[in-house]
Amino acid sequence: MKSVRATLAVIALATTTSAAQAASITLDGLTTPIVYNGEVQAAPEPIASGVGNTVASGLKWSGGEGFGAGLGDQFLAWCFDLIHPIRLGETYKYEVVDAPYSNSYLLSGADKRVSGLFNANYDSLDASDPVQAAAFQLAIWEVANDNDLDLTKGAFQASGLGTNAEDITVVAQTFLANTAKFEGSLTWQTLFLETREAVGSQNLVTVVRGDEPSITPVPLPAGMLLLFSGLGGIAAFKRRKIRATLE
Repeated sequence: MKSVRATLAVIALATTTSAAQAASITLDGLTTPIVYNGEVQAAPEPIASGVGNTVASGLKWSGGEGFGAGLGDQFLAWCFDLIHPIRLGETYKYEVVDAPYSNSYLLSGADKRVSGLFNANYDSLDASDPVQAAAFQLAIWEVANDNDLDLTKGAFQASGLGTNAEDITVVAQTFLANTAKFEGSLTWQTLFLETREAVGSQNLVTVVRGDEPSITPVPLPAGMLLLFSGLGGIAAFKRRKIRATLE
């Protein structure tokens, strides 16, 4: 069984319903090939030890109907934490929560930034494109751990790695720029899935369709994964228009 160390997985405004509950879900697979395509150069304390090379891919889960939160049985989710292990084929218990997360470290306002990231970019992403997949995951880690929406500076810093390194970095920065100027209806409703395992699991974020109140641009300050060693991250989309459930 391959060990998955999920690097950051983001998560946006979690809007849970009264029917939402805990459920056991199974990690069925990844959506893109395993290739080191990202590098985290800096991360805030106490997770600074999570720097290193990442393999970015989407996480395909089954069992989502048990949450009662509008998810289908099969759905795509993203890692949010920097270093927590998960394994392919294993089943884990999660609960939909109102905000990320009681058991993790995130910068204040991460939920709003993540919501902007998903709603500004999710409709047009190509799930099978390795550049877009890696870039979106890098952008997720940025909004979860920093507030400057820039991968090249601040508490969290990262870039692309490998053959498509430059393209990955450029696309990630574009996603973040889109987030900074996004305003409008939140057509993607974010769900935060908090692990209920006593040891070793990964907090997740996913989305479902659902109009929410409008959002104003994210203010800028003045001035995940398969991991064989080091840090890992996970991100990916389907080739067609993204939906929360996988077909």
